[in-house]
Amino acid sequence: MGKLRFKKHCEFCGAEFTAQKSSTRFCSHMCASRAYKAKKRQLVEDQVSEKFSMEEEHQRKINLDNVYVMTPRDAAAYLGVGKTTIYRYLSNGQFKALRLQSKTLIRKADLDSLFVTEKRKCSDSPVIKGPKEVKIDLADCYDVKAVMELFGMSYSGVSDLLKKAGVKEQLMFGRRIYPKADVDKIYAHRQEDPHPEITEWYSTAEIVEKFGMTPSAVYSMAYDYVVPKKIVQRRTYYSKLHVDAIKGGFYLDLLQQASGQYITYEDIMTQYGMNRDQIDSFLKGHDIKKVKVGKIVKILKADFEREFCVQN
Repeated sequence: MGKLRFKKHCEFCGAEFTAQKSSTRFCSHMCASRAYKAKKRQLVEDQVSEKFSMEEEHQRKINLDNVYVMTPRDAAAYLGVGKTTIYRYLSNGQFKALRLQSKTLIRKADLDSLFVTEKRKCSDSPVIKGPKEVKIDLADCYDVKAVMELFGMSYSGVSDLLKKAGVKEQLMFGRRIYPKADVDKIYAHRQEDPHPEITEWYSTAEIVEKFGMTPSAVYSMAYDYVVPKKIVQRRTYYSKLHVDAIKGGFYLDLLQQASGQYITYEDIMTQYGMNRDQIDSFLKGHDIKKVKVGKIVKILKADFEREFCVQN
């Protein structure tokens, strides 16, 4: 049985050619390469165009602060919604517009009035109180993008952080906003140094470069030796003094010096035939203190032997 042949047209140059597969799109390797480069070029142009549009939209939002009337397009940019939503608000009568020939103009003051919310207080009294108006000023709020940039976190991280701190998220015409005072307070608290006595710090990248370690080895070392750390803008820093001591062998010297004075769980299980639950019960019943060095729990040998001999 002979090979199948397909008459096709090149998607790049349009020339007719005979293909051996039905999936072949181009008549030659040159046309395939040129089509690939054209696709990549178009992708870059689209990205540049999108970036330019975003910058233009951002500049438009900045310029809207000093105007008194605006078009539906400007109103949509000001509120952060689509132009269709603005026309829906107009048809529902949520604010008024002035029609001048082919132009529709909206007062900025009418848009600002949309952010006046009503709060009703309920009581057991039969007296019905009138609504209390609370005006929300956008200048005193952060939108979600500004909060994400401030903390250097994703939306889920920011949402969890503010939720735990008791900061409520408000939705205003498609924009998530937070009180600026509460956000600034949380940010200032996170910027406080948890270890003010430590002045020098290593970043993970610096430890990797200086000591030839992998990032996972750095995390394991910090966990095993309980190295003081702090997090600044999603970056973790470790105490330089502690890391240098660990890599210099000072921690090992201390452990070797104290090895004759302390006894571990494994030593007790081997020498006295006790399991971990029995050891925990014995230490708790005789108020024997434990010392944790990294992941190793040590007990003062003299205290354990004295109480064990008294009991037996």
